[in-house]
Formats: sequence, C-alpha cells, structure tokens
Amino acid sequence: MSRGLIDAGFDVVRAFDAWDVAVATYRHNIGDHAEEANLGNLMAVVPKIMALAPDIIVGGPPCQDYSTAGKHQEGENASLTIAYAIIVATIKPEWFLMENVLPALTSKAWKEAKSILTYAGYGISEMKIDCSRYGAPQSRKRLMAIGRMGERPGFIESAIHNARTEHPMTVRDLLRSVKHSGTEFLLGPKPRWDDFQFTVNGFAYSRPYTGGRGVRSIDEPMPTVTRTSLERPARKYRNNPHPDDPVPADQSWKPTIRQIQQIQGFPLRWEWPFGNTRDIMQMIANGVPAPAARIIGQVILARHRGQSVPEIEGMFRGWLRHSNRKERTISNVMSSLARARRMLRGRTYADPRVEIVALEASTGFDDLKKGTKSDLRQALRLYSDYLDAKAKNRAHTQSVATEDPAPIPTIDLAEMMRGITSATDKYHSEPGPVPHEVSRTGT
Repeated sequence: MSRGLIDAGFDVVRAFDAWDVAVATYRHNIGDHAEEANLGNLMAVVPKIMALAPDIIVGGPPCQDYSTAGKHQEGENASLTIAYAIIVATIKPEWFLMENVLPALTSKAWKEAKSILTYAGYGISEMKIDCSRYGAPQSRKRLMAIGRMGERPGFIESAIHNARTEHPMTVRDLLRSVKHSGTEFLLGPKPRWDDFQFTVNGFAYSRPYTGGRGVRSIDEPMPTVTRTSLERPARKYRNNPHPDDPVPADQSWKPTIRQIQQIQGFPLRWEWPFGNTRDIMQMIANGVPAPAARIIGQVILARHRGQSVPEIEGMFRGWLRHSNRKERTISNVMSSLARARRMLRGRTYADPRVEIVALEASTGFDDLKKGTKSDLRQALRLYSDYLDAKAKNRAHTQSVATEDPAPIPTIDLAEMMRGITSATDKYHSEPGPVPHEVSRTGT
C-alpha cells in the first residue's frame, strides 16, 4: 500500500506492523519510518499517530476471519477492524482509507466499525474493486472503504469507478510492460529467461483455494495471489483437474517468486532479504497491489485538492421531472448544480446547511448576480432532497428484509484491548496491506 501511495504523491510519515519480518522488509525497500507495533494496543498506538497530525490514516486490518482462504469465523482479527475505527475516530484525520476482503463488507465487525466512523462524522464510500481493472494482472477483488470528514455517503464512488480501465490487465500485458521484445528476453541488458519461458508456454498454474481453475492463460488475469501461489500442482489436483483448465497443470508454467511479486504489483527492484520462502510468500500475498493503491491514491489526492467533482446521478433528472418541472427548468437546475459542485471544489456535505454556508464562502460567489446565487443554492437543496429521499427508500427496503440496524456501540477501551494482542498472531492475514500507514497528503 505504501509504495503505491508514495507513487501517487503521498508523504507517508509512519508505518506500523505487528510482524518484525514485514517491518524489516519495508524498511529495506521504502524507508526507516516503519516500526513494529500492534494495532490492538490502542493506548500505545493512538498517542504516536496523534502526534503526527496526519491528513489520512490508511489500514488493512487482518482479514483471516473474513477471507475465503480463512475460517470465516469472526474473532480477534476481526476485532482489529473495530480497533482501526477507534483509532481513526479518536484522531479524526480528514481522510481514511481501509482495504479488506469482500466478506468484511457484511461482517459484524465492519458494521460496528462503520457505526463508529459515521458517528465520528465521516461520510463513507464502500467500493468493491477488481485489481485487474486497476493496474494489476490478477482478478483480486477487494473492499475499499474511503471516508472524509463531513461528506455525504458515497461521495467518491463515481471517481473510483471512472478510474478503472475498460479491460482487465492480463499477464501478457505485464510481460510486455517489462519492455522485452524478441531476443531481448535473452540478449537484452537485463535478460529474463523465465519471462521468455512464461510467454512461450502461454499458461500458468496457481493453486486454487475455492475449487476454481488451477490453470490460466497469460491472456487473462491470474487469480488472487495467496501464500500458496508458489506451490506446484499436487497429485490430487493432477488426477482430478478442473474441467475448464485449458491445458494439464503439469504442462503449464509455474511462476517464480519474482513473477508472482510482479503480478501482485511489487516493483521489479523490490528485494526480500528477510525471512524464508514461506515468509516471503506471506508478505507478497498480504500486500495491496501498488498500481491499484497508486490509482486509488491519485483519486483521493485529486478530490482533496479540488481537482475533481462527484458525478451528478442520472436519476436526479428523472426525479426532477417527476415533480412536474419543465425541461428548461430542469436543465437550469442541472447546470447550476454542476457549477455549485465546481465552486465547492468537489466537496459534498452531509448537512445541507453547512453545504450552503460553504458555497457562500467559496471564491467568486460574492461576485455573482443575486439570481445566480439563488439558483446555485436551490440546486444544492434539491439535490440534497433527492439524495435524502433515495436513502430513505433504500433504508425502508432493507428494513423489510433485515433486522433493524444496531445502535451505535458503546466503546469500552479496556475491554477492546483485553485479549486482542496475541503472541501467536505472527502473520497478517492474506491479504491485508503491509504495514498500516499514516500519511500527509502533501498539500
């Protein structure tokens, strides 16, 4: 995660991880601002982060309890998601970014964490991303939760969606990006014999962990990288392969650690001087692909700097039409809303009154004609009414199908800390980021 955010333009001022091997590897490759610390030790971590006064806190709480490669039982590791929320809610940076596996979205821990963050004043956008559409050649699907103080829910979803590529990145795309062509695989300044073999073979084996295919073509993304991605096909799989495997597993290429590292988005120059092979594969699997982190980071920075504005939902026009407004009036409202969003530099406010105050304080507002000012205010009010009505309809639909949402939990810090730190919890989950970061956005 840090590598991608730095590439996006973030100034990562401190990184924390509970695993000494991961911290040493981070320091070797990125910088000496990483230190060993346990997220669950709130009394130790919160003062350190608070002293840094970060603009954003980034984290990927351990996800074994949620992961399809885990046991699907919420326990100590899931509790660290709540601890992360407490850290953010206590320090109150302007932004937060959390990455986790998709099952975390429906977990009790995230439900409580989201309540804490919402109560602290954050508008939250929850997005499911496929990393193959964000610069990494693997179909790694993840939850990205982005929060900003005072925003409306969903405030940055359209920008994240628009940042994805039209087509997924394939392994062949990766091999081409290394700038090999023809005999340069073997005779170029940096020959890569294994890449040449990978390309010629055209297929790769990666141990499936959910009953899926074991063999993929290089003209598609690889499956999610896990700690076991380096393993060779076992006899059990060879004797009973997936029916959709394009070639037998023992005839496909077995990616090297370096190739798996690049599929996961680590730079070619990244080194692994600490730990054994199992540790290295665990760290690779734990990472957030740097290209995906860079793209997400660029979207956040653009919004932070007022260089992007959220899209106006297409259904808003229909909502206006349903209230019997004339098309000319509707067009004027849409135009005024777009202008107001630009004057607010992309900000959306949960409280419409605060939004109007911010608009009136924006640069150039005082110079506008009285009628134009009125149109801008009215456009913001109407859009706020539309979003509120939409949220009420969604809440009503959910209340019919599910139980009433739980109230905001009462947080007992002593109880939260009791039992969270585990001497046996050496590893992060597959695949949370390594390590947790706090950052200044460079503005």
